[in-house]
Amino acid sequence: INVEENKFPPDIALKMVPILLKDKLTKALNHNIYSASFSKNPLSPLMWAHYADGFKGCVVIYEISNDKMLNLRHHYQAPIDRSESYKFTAVKYKNIDKQIPILQSAIDKSNVLIDACLMKNSFWDYEEEYRLLTSIEIDTIKLAHTENSKPSFRDRIMYHDSNAILGVIFGPRCTQEYKRKIQLIIGDSRKFNGDKPFLLFSTKLCSTGI
Repeated sequence: INVEENKFPPDIALKMVPILLKDKLTKALNHNIYSASFSKNPLSPLMWAHYADGFKGCVVIYEISNDKMLNLRHHYQAPIDRSESYKFTAVKYKNIDKQIPILQSAIDKSNVLIDACLMKNSFWDYEEEYRLLTSIEIDTIKLAHTENSKPSFRDRIMYHDSNAILGVIFGPRCTQEYKRKIQLIIGDSRKFNGDKPFLLFSTKLCSTGI
């Protein structure tokens, strides 16, 4: 710290050094980043086995714009007319260590943190994953004074227009009760939004997959 430039007494400047250093480093990671995962392949048997409780779950089909955008709003925002567009970004599959160079991010403001959130080992390439990313800025001075800072769980909740759902693909082991419940949930969410129709698909498990 340049004492003369900042016009701080030496004893005060000395006490500020660790705070300012923490602030500089946390500026590299001054966002809580949240992601939602999607896939462009709805019929991968590995995906159904891994994420759909052994073919008992379902796939939700979303309609997106030509520029791969979906309108969302945060939990703390007003009605859906204040939503913002979020872009689907393809995940890259590479067999490299996932590292976040904090100092580089602090100095040149590069998107190394975002890049790290879009990188997975090539073992997972069957997922054909796309992610929606959003972030909330953190008060870095406050964070520098706080050892354990936990964001609100409500920050993770986001909403979309129910008409963005085109339909649902049910797994071959879905129960009729589960199917009826999903149909009622989507139908009820559209009663006050134009009653746009949606599609429901059933599947069968065979030797080649679904």
